[in-house]
Amino acid sequence: MLACVRPGEETRLRLNHSRLWMPEAGLAEAYFHNAADNILAALNDDIHPGFFTVCADPGQGHGWNTTFPGLDFGQSAEALLWLGEMERVKLAWDYVRSFQREDGLVPFAIFPGVPAACMSGNLPIAAGGAVYEHWVPGNPLYTLANVTALRLADRIHRHGQDMNWLYSQSDYLARIARWLLRQVDDNGLIRGAGFYLERPLRNRYDGVNQCYSAATLREAAELFAILGRDALADACRDSGNAIAEAFRKHFWQGTQFAEYLNPEHGAIVAHGLTDSDWAAVALHIATPEQIEQLWPRLPGNPAFCYDGMPGGIAEHPDRYADWEVQGIDRHDVAAMGRVWMLQAMAAYRQGDGEELLRNLRQVAERGARDHYRYMERYFSEKTGFCGAYKIATYCEYPANFIRIFQQYFHGVQPELRGAITLAPVVPPKKLAGCGQRLQLGDRELEYTYHADGIRGSYRGKRSSRIDLRLPGRPLLSIGMGATPEFQAFRLEFSADGAQA
Repeated sequence: MLACVRPGEETRLRLNHSRLWMPEAGLAEAYFHNAADNILAALNDDIHPGFFTVCADPGQGHGWNTTFPGLDFGQSAEALLWLGEMERVKLAWDYVRSFQREDGLVPFAIFPGVPAACMSGNLPIAAGGAVYEHWVPGNPLYTLANVTALRLADRIHRHGQDMNWLYSQSDYLARIARWLLRQVDDNGLIRGAGFYLERPLRNRYDGVNQCYSAATLREAAELFAILGRDALADACRDSGNAIAEAFRKHFWQGTQFAEYLNPEHGAIVAHGLTDSDWAAVALHIATPEQIEQLWPRLPGNPAFCYDGMPGGIAEHPDRYADWEVQGIDRHDVAAMGRVWMLQAMAAYRQGDGEELLRNLRQVAERGARDHYRYMERYFSEKTGFCGAYKIATYCEYPANFIRIFQQYFHGVQPELRGAITLAPVVPPKKLAGCGQRLQLGDRELEYTYHADGIRGSYRGKRSSRIDLRLPGRPLLSIGMGATPEFQAFRLEFSADGAQA
């Protein structure tokens, strides 16, 4: 059950076994409603155990029983991990796993009950309703599901630390990774048009795809190293580094990265700075020298705010040419939660807590005005509405609000090998009084930020190390043993230095 109460000026959220408290009521209210009215409202075990859809009103929007194993699925699944729904996420994972093709490709959509045929728009449907190939020229979303699966496996392991589960997925993950490795061509770039965009077309090499693929293969290398698959770990690491190098070589235009490389028109930079630039910073692909060129022009840039929402794909959305959409439409020339996530990742990597907080407030305030229902896309005043249809109960902004709030505002970073790092970039004076009780698999952590550090308690079936990284302060660490009861700890900076 969910309940939100306000003792005095403090807002508290109770969510399953978790609770959240912070002086800034608007953010806590938004977190509560994004969880309760959106992510959890999209659950429906009547479809299959662990099912969740991408809309908060099952039956509307994108369908009541459809699964999108690409970014939509991954975003909601990660939000559910933060909400303590580990077993549900694993069940949903098993469902998607059952559709993996023999060559390792994961479908980007599953329409159960639809016969193997072609839907409108010539979308090829395979047995069971799986969709592996897009009808739009250039085959956008081609690599999306495989990249998402590797990233989600990493997050499931970070939260749960369940080695039995990870070992049980070893062969499945290996097939996913090997398929992805085969998509790298002689240029060192990865095939597929738009990574998460369909219209406009980003045929043939999408900058966001290069960055996500490179970063994901690097992450996958660490997973395979844990699994003892050293040869595959090396292949993933080498390929991820090679894609990053090729991206910097072919996409960098002196002051920004190209949005995409088109076989006829070359490097596309007509739309100003784009999500390719955000991705290069966010995913640790750009060099320090390139970031020095980019970062003064990215955070706080009003051109990326469409209709009052962060996540616009380009500074100049009105400059997309007709040939870039091939007469279809400009449906994705919009602000979307997936782009906002890149902006938040980049701000966190650059230590820009003000950018993080400003955008969280924007999304929270828009939610409050719209009864905590969010559009799939928000369009710029420069273009007007240019999509085919509107979906007003989409879970992308709510899912990413939860993820950004936890990972980047609170700075909770579950580490791959079991430590829990608390590393906010928001100044401590703005975090003072913020805290939560958080469930990470079979571990629970309760803490409150103070101006001089944190105080909290821990319990879990396994021991864990807790690290505190505050801006401008040295690392503080403490080891916590396995315990069935909460054990108190504190990590604080005293006048004489750090103490744990």
